[in-house]
Amino acid sequence: MAGLKGESARKKAEDLLFGYSKAVYTKPSRPSSSRPKKTYSPKRGTFKSGKSAVKNLVYASKKSPEVTVKVTRPKGNSAKTIKGVKNHLDYISRNGKLELEDKNGNKHLGKGVTKAITKNWNEIGLIKDEANRKQHLSIVLSMPKGTDKEALYKASTNFAKDLFSDNHEYVLALHTDTETPHVHLAVTMMGHNGTRLNPRKNDLFEWRVLFAEKLRNEGIECCATKRVHRGITQTQKSGIVKRIDDRGDYSFVKHMQAINLKEHIKNGTFPTNELIKNQQFSREEIVKGYKILARQLFLEGAKKEAKAISTLSKEMENKSFTTQEQEEFFKAKKGEFTNTFNVYSALEDIKNITNKDDIFNYLKGKNLSDTQLKQLSKHCFITGNKKQASIVSKYAKEISLLKDIELVL
Repeated sequence: MAGLKGESARKKAEDLLFGYSKAVYTKPSRPSSSRPKKTYSPKRGTFKSGKSAVKNLVYASKKSPEVTVKVTRPKGNSAKTIKGVKNHLDYISRNGKLELEDKNGNKHLGKGVTKAITKNWNEIGLIKDEANRKQHLSIVLSMPKGTDKEALYKASTNFAKDLFSDNHEYVLALHTDTETPHVHLAVTMMGHNGTRLNPRKNDLFEWRVLFAEKLRNEGIECCATKRVHRGITQTQKSGIVKRIDDRGDYSFVKHMQAINLKEHIKNGTFPTNELIKNQQFSREEIVKGYKILARQLFLEGAKKEAKAISTLSKEMENKSFTTQEQEEFFKAKKGEFTNTFNVYSALEDIKNITNKDDIFNYLKGKNLSDTQLKQLSKHCFITGNKKQASIVSKYAKEISLLKDIELVL
């Protein structure tokens, strides 16, 4: 970033990346409990946020991969007991087969190490035998397929050291048994000074920015931005809804979406979304900020950075405001329907049909696959249409039998 003589461009970049109060609509915060909480926030001073903010936006303009810092949730009460903490360490160390590294750089390998680590944390008062709150924080740091695993691990250790080494105990483990290399980081919730970790959404974003800086220090091109910084208006599909879809299970959310889309297609009305107005205001504010930042960078001599931010600004201005429902509507008008829509649409059509022949004739016209028919039968049963479920199941079996006969012939 040679050429940045003043702090004005860096300050503007930092405001754009971290200060969303005017540019972004956020959900109202939940009311806090009456009990005062001693919580931990990331130390902004641990990284050069202004310079890092400029780099993040520059790499975003290059379409560099986004870093992932994910806090995972343990099942049930497993994080509330010392046994649960040990079990988690067993998992990330693959029962002692993978090396665990603590904040002092000590390496721990073997079956008995997790018991020794949790015993030590217990003895110094950072975890208890049992508690009514989580005793450790589970974090996963990852990058896309092809990322250098050694550089990823070094960046992860530097990230953990900057954030947690002063007040918390932690261990890391590198996993390379999947397509995307990732690092598991287990941190004690309680700190040595009596404060507890309590990361909020904006804290996690700052953690991403810090992690991106550590990765770039290791030669990995990456960035940490939010969707609003890249002009992306569509939200990601809920992880729960995605897993339900992948399994082919019934989803009330998808069912309602299919009903709404079906109504819009029938009536020829375009799906609207009031949130688009808010998103448009947010984007206008961000684009305006990018233009100011590009001008400041140019005046301060950072011409390459200025060009990159200017390009990002122009790309955002040209992006359309469409929701997933609206995109599905456009495709439906062309006769392109998703498998999910076809199943839920059929569910709505046959729920009031009880005659076997009528349902058979309807299904013949729809030409649903074996998988779709099985899903339809299951969805009928779950929604209380048991007779239709039985008829669809019989139809699916007959179709499958006919296919088998055709193969033999």
